[in-house]
Amino acid sequence: METTKRFGPSIWYRGVGLHVCAACLYLGALGGAAGAATWQMKQRDMHNTGRADYTVPDSRLNDSFFDVVLWQTPLPGPIGSTSLSFYDGAGPDGADILVGTYHWPKGIQAVDRHTGGVFWSGNPDGVGDNSYPIANDNDDEFPLMAAADQYERLLPVINLDTGQDFATVQAAVDSANTLDGHRIVILPGTYTENANITKQLTLESALGEPNDTIIEAANTADHVFEITADNVTVRNLSFRGATDGAAGLYVYGADGGVLENNHCGLDDAANTCGIQLEESTHARLTHNTCNGNVSCGIQLAHSDDNELSGNTCDQNGFQGIRVQYSDRITVCGNTASGSGNCGMYLSGAAGCTIDRNRFLDNSGAGVSVMNTDQTVLTNNIANNNTGGGMCLSGFVSSPNTNAQIRDNTANNNRISDGIYVRYLTGSTLSGNTATDNDQAGLHLESGSGNTVSGNTFERNQNGIYMKYLNTSTISGNALNENGSHSEQAGIYLDRDCTENQFSNNTFSRNSTGFYSYQSYTNTLTGNTFTQNDYNLGFVSGSYINGFVHTIDTSNTVDGKPVYYLVNKHHRTIPADAGFVGLVNCSDIVVKDLTLSHNIQSVLLSYATNCLVCNVTVTDNVNGIHLQNSVDNTIACCTGTGNTNGLYVYWVSSRNSIYGNNFSQNTNAGVLVEQSTYENILYANTLHENTYGIYLRSRAENNQILANSFAQNNYSTYFYSVSRNNVLYLNDFNSCAYSHVLYTSAGPNTWSSPNPLNYRYNGSAFTSRLGNHWNNYGGSDGDGDGIGDSIHTVYGSETDPYPLIAGSGAYRTGVEVTAALTGGGRPVPDGWELPLSVAFHSPGADVRADEPLWTFLCLTRRLGGDRVGVQIPPIPSSTYDITARGNHTLTNVRRSVSCLPPAASADLGTLIEGNADNNDGIDLFDYGRLSASWLDTRENPDFDHDADFNRDGEIDLLDLDMLTANWLAFGPVELP
Repeated sequence: METTKRFGPSIWYRGVGLHVCAACLYLGALGGAAGAATWQMKQRDMHNTGRADYTVPDSRLNDSFFDVVLWQTPLPGPIGSTSLSFYDGAGPDGADILVGTYHWPKGIQAVDRHTGGVFWSGNPDGVGDNSYPIANDNDDEFPLMAAADQYERLLPVINLDTGQDFATVQAAVDSANTLDGHRIVILPGTYTENANITKQLTLESALGEPNDTIIEAANTADHVFEITADNVTVRNLSFRGATDGAAGLYVYGADGGVLENNHCGLDDAANTCGIQLEESTHARLTHNTCNGNVSCGIQLAHSDDNELSGNTCDQNGFQGIRVQYSDRITVCGNTASGSGNCGMYLSGAAGCTIDRNRFLDNSGAGVSVMNTDQTVLTNNIANNNTGGGMCLSGFVSSPNTNAQIRDNTANNNRISDGIYVRYLTGSTLSGNTATDNDQAGLHLESGSGNTVSGNTFERNQNGIYMKYLNTSTISGNALNENGSHSEQAGIYLDRDCTENQFSNNTFSRNSTGFYSYQSYTNTLTGNTFTQNDYNLGFVSGSYINGFVHTIDTSNTVDGKPVYYLVNKHHRTIPADAGFVGLVNCSDIVVKDLTLSHNIQSVLLSYATNCLVCNVTVTDNVNGIHLQNSVDNTIACCTGTGNTNGLYVYWVSSRNSIYGNNFSQNTNAGVLVEQSTYENILYANTLHENTYGIYLRSRAENNQILANSFAQNNYSTYFYSVSRNNVLYLNDFNSCAYSHVLYTSAGPNTWSSPNPLNYRYNGSAFTSRLGNHWNNYGGSDGDGDGIGDSIHTVYGSETDPYPLIAGSGAYRTGVEVTAALTGGGRPVPDGWELPLSVAFHSPGADVRADEPLWTFLCLTRRLGGDRVGVQIPPIPSSTYDITARGNHTLTNVRRSVSCLPPAASADLGTLIEGNADNNDGIDLFDYGRLSASWLDTRENPDFDHDADFNRDGEIDLLDLDMLTANWLAFGPVELP
């Protein structure tokens, strides 16, 4: 057999006798090769082993030596003490040697007494077994046992099984003597060829150093190695130069095989693709380095059941690893960084596992998985990529199903998300960490039935961003420091996220904790919100379903429970509330609360006849938010430090907003927007806002009177077809720029629509009344409190009746009192009830006609069975007044004169027992009471409408009140 050994850089020789060690292949020079030095000995085969005789010079013969030499059997074995013999013999080139025993299969060992070199007499390799000492520890580890001219150069490609050597790889493969299972080694050097591997061979570098053994494409449009045979192993080689659409290593239609520790793509002579498999199966690609290729480092197409492990695919022009239409691929422990597109791209595959890889600094996504099924993506690191960390996306017709996305890290990714998932169903995302990404930590879109649990999302634009996601469970996640403004959140629901379960998540220091936009029927339980700029926010379009959620008091904002009521009636919100939501509710009282740090701290959506009074709202986007809500009252509230103190939005009409202080808000004290009409805003304090009142997008036919404007940038702003609003008795004091600003709006009316009876400086007058302007320069010659000249408001709009004094000189309040029936009322709840008071024109049909003014006030007990409410100042006149409790009949008092200096109206005794609010006491009311007999308010389904005395229990006291007024009907005309 032939063997090789390295004696110096690129110097290789031929000899006889193969010897393989861990590092290299040895070439024998001593022995029977023609022209080589010999060491002749003689022996007597005293044990009849059949050994050939050796000869030594006669002058050196010593019979006693041969008498004691014991030859070993043909199998290797230890040297026994009796087998050691020494002989002072003559070695090659005059070496003075000591001869020891025979070792199978090498022969007799000898040691040069002068140098210590060890060599053999049978099958030596021509290289000493011990190093030769040189100064400064630079030993020659491979000393020659003969003169250098005794060693002959080999051809560089060697079939170790046949001993043949070849000039090229292709010649070695094509040789008739090269058979399946043979091993071909390639000596260091650069080889220019394209080889087709058609046999089941092992091809490798001689020294195991891929950088020393380089195969470069002769034809740049052809693969360097094209493998079409099964079970081929290629290891420790470098491939480059297949730059014109070809690969360094290309495997087609093969099964099995190992590609190990190869370099595919070097310096300026990369390949289009480093390693490419097509229609090939069961291969193992391990520890290859595929860097700097034009397209991909490793590419698989239509190739199932392959393993990629420990490979490095960096700085490739397109993608580090690309797998298409290949099922059950395992990609483990690889690095794919610095690619021009994705670190790894997987498409059209099923059952693939991507585990413990590193995808760093790629220009696209770290890893992109498209249109796959049952993908396992675990323990990967995808950081600092420009197109996001990890992307999994299916299609409507073929979603990703049953994926496992666990324990991955996706940090510092630019432009996109840490983890992006689209069309994912029935999958689990758990234990992942995504921080400091430009967009979401986790983006979930268009999927269903997924579980998202135990993840950490910090310092992203949104922690979890969801869109069109249904029936999924999001639990136990940590969402911290996400977002930079109010519409970025720990969890952001964006459109049609339905029937999802959010439980036991923690939200801390986010811009907004939980933000829901046009999403519905989600359930929130046990979530904790602390130190967020805004804890909760719900935003929808014009439909109620965007606000319909199940949210119980196990959710807390800054330690306070959330009260989110849907389809509830006749209740009072407890005083410990941290957030209040009323959806499709009526007759709810929200009072005496301090609420802060929410998108809306009080939300009324499709709510009617609810009362919000004495509530302080600070540091919210909208302190109080009304949407599609009518006939509600916002009274005596304080709102500061919000974006808008009060937001009245989308067809919210006939609401009474009075006696509030909405000041020092960054946008508007009150914002009225989007087809809102016939609201009454009066006696409010609106100071130090950008806009005192801002009306926009068809805010029409609202009445704005007796409000105080001061130190706003603009007292009023009318925008986009906001018109036909009536403003009078307002005080327009100092402002930074202008009291009135118009943009594509108007006209509006700046005085009372009708003459009013009023008293000024002790005298009675009748006139239309305008507003008080601090910059009005006119005079009042007749002393009626109205300027003699008009005041120009804005453009062509004027106030023809400007007030000389503040509006307080022209108005008064009305005290309304009534008696309540029934004993056993607790204090204070039994006496504090919402009382709806309406002011009609004299002679009105109070059943059918819209009132001029409506106030929903909370009563106070005056003594005995009497209660009262104080109506803020309204224009002095004569009115028909009605009053109704939330389960009483309506009483009406006709022709009440509300004139200064004071006015009052006694609305008689309110008749209890009207459980169904139809203004009559009959069998329907009895049915409501009997259905809840002996029920208490601790029951979540307690019927508050049948609790006539408001003591929290439906019992005989309520039955007595109903029977006492049996078959009574309203409105009750008082004498």
